[in-house]
Formats: sequence, structure tokens, C-alpha cells
Amino acid sequence: MPNEKLSEYLSDQLDSLLVTRKRRNNQEFYILWLIISGLTYTMIKDNRDLLRIEIQKIISFFRDITEMTHEDGKATEKLLDTIIDIRSMFLCSDRKLRLTQEQKHDLLKLQQNKCAISGKDLFITDDVHADHIVPLTKGGEDVIENIQLVHSDENLKKYNNH
Repeated sequence: MPNEKLSEYLSDQLDSLLVTRKRRNNQEFYILWLIISGLTYTMIKDNRDLLRIEIQKIISFFRDITEMTHEDGKATEKLLDTIIDIRSMFLCSDRKLRLTQEQKHDLLKLQQNKCAISGKDLFITDDVHADHIVPLTKGGEDVIENIQLVHSDENLKKYNNH
């Protein structure tokens, strides 16, 4: 999609979510920011339909809050709890796993000394990357069961193509 069409599309989507009385409401922008800040572009792009539904629900709830329910703090607490729940659905794992030499050897043996991307021979002395089979940005976990060994140049090429 060309950039100008993408900008128009995103503006229309934002208007359909946030327009109140022909204008966007600053409080609703703040809610939107609370929900999507910290999410990766890929997580937002890949889950945009579900995110849109969840954002519409929370904005509808926010619009229905009256001054009386707002004063007792329960509505604000429910709003924040809902935002936290939505964010937790889409946040990706941090990269913390560090493979030991033994784990690398085990993975190489399991992969029959083949690069998981290109299928070329792969040796422990090669420039090797630990690649997430299901990327963290798509909800994959940072666990050894989600790791495959690949040539670093193949991994970088794959990354640049996404």
C-alpha cells in the first residue's frame, strides 16, 4: 500500500475509533496511547482487528462513565485494569535466553548440522544465530523449544525482508 494511501487509511481508522462530536477526544488518545505504547509495530499490525475490537470496547466503556461513578474511583480502577489486560494480550516476551555451548551442540545435532533457513551445512565454528521459530513479535516465547540455529547472514536477510 503506498504511503499516502496508508496514511489516509490510518487516519480514517483513527477517526472511526476516536471521533466524538466531529472531533477526536484527548482523553481517548491517552487511552489509546496507554494500550499501544510498548507494543511492537508487528504486534499491532498482525493483531489490528482484535486490537480494534478491544479498543472500541474500552472507549465505549470510557464514554459511558458518569461523573458519579468517576468520583468513587472504581470506574478508573476498572478502566486501568482493562487496559492492563489488553496490553498483556499483545506484549511480547523479552529476549533473555542465552544458549550454552552444550545447548548449541544439542540443537545442531537435532538439526543434523543444517541451517534451519537455507538447509546449508552448519557448524559450531560458523557465525551462528539463535533464531526464534515463532518470532517474539508474533507472540513466540523465548524458550529453547522455540529456537533454531541459523547462519547469521541468513537470519539477517530474513529479518530485513520482514
